Amino acid sequence: MIGEKKLIEGLFLDYDNRLGPSSPEEGPTDVTVQIFIISIDTISETNMDFSLSMFLRQSWIDSRLMYTPIEGMKTLELDTTSIAKVWIPDLFMPTEKKAIVHHVTVPNKLMHVYPDGKVQYSLRISATIKCNFDLRKFPMDSQHCFVEMESYGYTTDTIRFKWDEKSISSSDDIKIPQFYLNDLTTQQCDKIYYGVGYSCVRFDFYMQRSVGYYVTQVFIPSYLIVFLSWVSFWLDIDAVPARISLGLLTVLTMTTQSAGARNNLPKVSYLKAIDVWMAVCLGFVFLGLVEFAYVNVLARVEKRRKLTIGSIAVGTLMAKK
Repeated sequence: MIGEKKLIEGLFLDYDNRLGPSSPEEGPTDVTVQIFIISIDTISETNMDFSLSMFLRQSWIDSRLMYTPIEGMKTLELDTTSIAKVWIPDLFMPTEKKAIVHHVTVPNKLMHVYPDGKVQYSLRISATIKCNFDLRKFPMDSQHCFVEMESYGYTTDTIRFKWDEKSISSSDDIKIPQFYLNDLTTQQCDKIYYGVGYSCVRFDFYMQRSVGYYVTQVFIPSYLIVFLSWVSFWLDIDAVPARISLGLLTVLTMTTQSAGARNNLPKVSYLKAIDVWMAVCLGFVFLGLVEFAYVNVLARVEKRRKLTIGSIAVGTLMAKK
C-alpha cells in the first residue's frame, strides 16, 4: 500500500492535465473507443428519441504516466480523486438530449494505467438520443438510428478517435419494446466546422417493428367493426331504428379507435400506413350507413309509387261502376 501510494504521488508530481499526451511534433493522440450496450430502454416516436444505457470505454497512450510496476502489480487502478488529475479526451454526443453518469453507490468510473503508459478509461452512461423516425410505413416500418461521438474542442491535429477491434457489443438478453434489433455497425464520421476538422466515430443500429401488438389491438378490432357495420344489410328495411343505431355506433367506434391508434404518434406532415388503413375502414363503415339511407329513400319512393298506382286503379274502377 505504501509503495502504491508513493507511485501515485510520483506520477502526478510533474503531471499537468491541461496538456495532452502528445506534443505537436509527435502528432495527434490516438484514442480507441469501445461500446458495450447494456439496454435500450425506451423508444419514443412522439419525441423522436430513444434511451439507452451503455459502458463507454476509451484507451490511449500517455507516456507521462509510464512507471516501474511494483512486484505483483499488473495495472495501477485509480480512484475518482486521482482520475480527476489525469488528462481525459473531451468526447461528447452531438445528438444527445440528456445524459447522466451513474453515481450509485459511487461514481461509475474506472481508470487503469499500465506500466507502458497505456490508459483505459470506462464509465457507465444512460442517455436519451435524438433519432429522426420515418413513419410512412408505420406500423410495418423499420428504423435506423445512430449515435455520434466526437471531440468538442480538440481538432484532428491533437486527437483522433477510432474504433477498437471489438468496437461494439451488447448484452445477450437485450430487448427493445415493439422492435427487433437487426444489426449494429460502426463507422468514422469526421466533421469539418468552419474549415477545422474534428475527429468523430459513430455506431448505427437497425430495428424492425414487431406488428403483433397492432394486429391484436388495431387491425383485428377495426376489421370486426367493419364486418359489424355490414350486419345492417341483413336487417329488414323497415327496421329503421336498428339500422340507424348500428350504423352510427360503428362510425363513432371507428372514429374513436382511429384517434386512439394515432394518439402516441407525432403530428407529421406525411401520410402513414395506419392512416390509410383507418381511413379505408372508416370509409367502409360510413358507406354502409349511406347505403341504408339511399335504399331507404328508394323504398319510400317505391311505396309512394305503388300507393299512387293503387289509388289510380281504385279511382278508375269506381268510375267504371
